[in-house]
Amino acid sequence: MWRTRRQLTALLIIVLVVGGIGFLFVRNLLPEPTCFDNRKNQGEEDTDCGGSCLPCIFRNRRPIQVFWTRVTPVRGGVYAAVAEVKNPNNALGISEFEYLLKLFDDKDALVIEKRGTSFLYADEVSHVVETNLRSERPIVRGVLEIGRTDYVIRDDNPPDLIAGEKELLLVSQNGGTTELKARLFNRTLNDFRAISVHGILLDQSQNVLAVSSVLLDEVRGGEAKEIRFFWPGEIKNVSVMLVEPRVNTLTNN
Repeated sequence: MWRTRRQLTALLIIVLVVGGIGFLFVRNLLPEPTCFDNRKNQGEEDTDCGGSCLPCIFRNRRPIQVFWTRVTPVRGGVYAAVAEVKNPNNALGISEFEYLLKLFDDKDALVIEKRGTSFLYADEVSHVVETNLRSERPIVRGVLEIGRTDYVIRDDNPPDLIAGEKELLLVSQNGGTTELKARLFNRTLNDFRAISVHGILLDQSQNVLAVSSVLLDEVRGGEAKEIRFFWPGEIKNVSVMLVEPRVNTLTNN
């Protein structure tokens, strides 16, 4: 009996030692857990996201949608361009994105490339506007390409800046100048600085007739400011007067 117990004890010790060595050997062979190993480990909420990894909401983010890009002549050799874009994510804001505007002539040759940055609130449809684009060749179409995009977990609504009292005027006769007047109302208690305001005229078929942009240094809380856009000549068949204020609060904590 005593001999049997001694044998069993020795066998158990051998098993434990061999098992321990085997465990250490196998553990050393396995790769360290990462956020890219296609495994749900290290406290992740889902495979390779959450916990110490990138939040899962970022893994399912969708890219910016570009609905259309239009180019309009302003005067001889000067053009303006506008593109309609959307952030399709309802819980992610885009604090900044880079874009490349490409303009082509009537022979479909690339004439102008213009880079810039903009932003989008969650689930927002907005516009990218570029003005004072100069070309000796006629521009007939444009393409907007989206580059680096910085997402933030923010579902803020755009600031409550509303354009009202819009009026379209022909300033003088014999060709003259078309003017779009409006008042921008800041219906919040916050002061906003560096506000870009787009003015876009469209016909009944939603074709872009004219586009421009102005920059306001500041609009204080509760304040209303007059905005004016000007285009050479008379612009006819205007059905929609779109005035779009743009101020980025997504970079604030």
